[in-house]
Amino acid sequence: MSREENIIYPQIRFLKTSAGAGKTYQLTNRFLSLLKGMRPSAEALRGIVAITFTNRAAAEMKERIILALKGIALGEGAGKRLAEETGLEPQEASSWLDAILAHFSDFHVRTIDSLVYALMRAFSLEMGLRPDLEVVFEQEAVLDRCFDRLLSSARWEDESDRLYGLFSQLLETYLKIEAAGGMVVEKGIRRRLLELYERADGPFKPGPKPDLRAAEEKVRLSAEKLHTGIRECGFEGFLHKRIFKPQYLQEPLAHLERGFFEKNSIEEVFTKRARGIAEPAISWPEGLYQEVKSAREDYLHLLAAAKVHAYMRALEELRREIKGLSQREGLIIGGEWLYLVKEFLEEGEETAPYAFLKLGSRVNHFLIDEFQDTSRPQWEALFPLLEETLSKRGTLFYAGDVKQAIYGWRGGDSRLFGEVAEVHFPSVPPEERRGETLTVNYRSLARIVDFNNELYRLLGDGNCVEVIADMILGQKAQGESREYLSHLISRNFADVEQEAAPHLQDGERGEVDISSFLASAEQLRQEVRGRLIGQLKGVWERRKEGIAVLVRRNRDAEDI
Repeated sequence: MSREENIIYPQIRFLKTSAGAGKTYQLTNRFLSLLKGMRPSAEALRGIVAITFTNRAAAEMKERIILALKGIALGEGAGKRLAEETGLEPQEASSWLDAILAHFSDFHVRTIDSLVYALMRAFSLEMGLRPDLEVVFEQEAVLDRCFDRLLSSARWEDESDRLYGLFSQLLETYLKIEAAGGMVVEKGIRRRLLELYERADGPFKPGPKPDLRAAEEKVRLSAEKLHTGIRECGFEGFLHKRIFKPQYLQEPLAHLERGFFEKNSIEEVFTKRARGIAEPAISWPEGLYQEVKSAREDYLHLLAAAKVHAYMRALEELRREIKGLSQREGLIIGGEWLYLVKEFLEEGEETAPYAFLKLGSRVNHFLIDEFQDTSRPQWEALFPLLEETLSKRGTLFYAGDVKQAIYGWRGGDSRLFGEVAEVHFPSVPPEERRGETLTVNYRSLARIVDFNNELYRLLGDGNCVEVIADMILGQKAQGESREYLSHLISRNFADVEQEAAPHLQDGERGEVDISSFLASAEQLRQEVRGRLIGQLKGVWERRKEGIAVLVRRNRDAEDI
């Protein structure tokens, strides 16, 4: 990305990158370009916030910025190139270096969690939290404590009591809808709540309780109509006995997972003897079959919602208890500050400007690294600050590799990458929302890059992507789910082909070796070990450095 010329504010810029494409270098350049034209001072320094996702990455970016300024100030080889790309003169770089070292606490390269946590501490009094707030990361212990408080608060003799109704629904869900077992029901319910709490990426909004009885009745009636239609048409003798059994329609709710209900058409259930049946004769039972399929899908959707509805209600109550615990005792679960800050900032139009006042300075420029790892709660907590900055002619610059979102690190939502530039922030005109894809790989040798490109091209093939989606979701997944996953894969791997950097195209070009083994588990380990060690020796003789061995499990790493 070249030097910013004639910057028009507000603006949104983003970089779509792949591994080794120089993303951190470009982020550093962006930071330096923003320094150009500002008078070196603590206040100006506080006006730029760069966000990363780990403390290590934040420390690395700080180091890069300082070393870049040093290089420009000294006029060294790389420093000359940086001066041309950022517009910073050696004297300016030297002055900024002095300002950063003198006001290092105002040099805001930090994690997103630390920024939101700082806001929570700043607003603790306004939010009703104790100033001696203590963060705890033992989620299970805190949730158990809050759950116990809910249990003790329920009026068990009063069936109209809200908590009595909640625990009754939890028991019904666990024992009847989930058909879960075990001697200690309460332990199973607590485990479910902990699992859902850890996976939740937003506020708990359970909505109305799903009406399963009406959906069950719809399934039974449509199945009965289809059974009657098959008999009246005389089709019973034409049905494939391995696919269809009468009890599937007599007791449909007990057999909804059978393949009979998943065919595209009732003709797929017929044997070869039915080939002579005229199409008009089939149309009536075909319509009834589609009614059964539709009723079944509606019921399964409601059943899935019913399985989590009571837990969502419980989590909503638990979140209130957690907030009360924070106010009473100054304890808060790590990460819970995202929801507290989001709720506070959404209370009124003036809270975001007030947040900057509390932080000690207005932020004019935000830079976000590894944006694909941003979770929805993190984004929603940060959004009011970004909106305030952009509405006051500020800038947002973010970069990331959406392919890496497959790891789902800490709940990262890759969909945000496109949403931010296309949907949010009405104060930014369309022409000032621009992105760029970095296509040169400065890290990998040519053959490695070529192999990756071939692999990525496969993901541009719709048929190939559909097969992958089927493998991931399984054959029982609904068509909508497969289509959505196929779309995500195709979108995330679009425009990701690279070329090796010129200095990596000369000399050794790298090597890709794909090996297949047919052996028992123990023999396989021996075969792989022997092949790998032989290859490592060969690479070491040629390079004597830069060797990494990636495996799937810690046990495999220990073996290697």
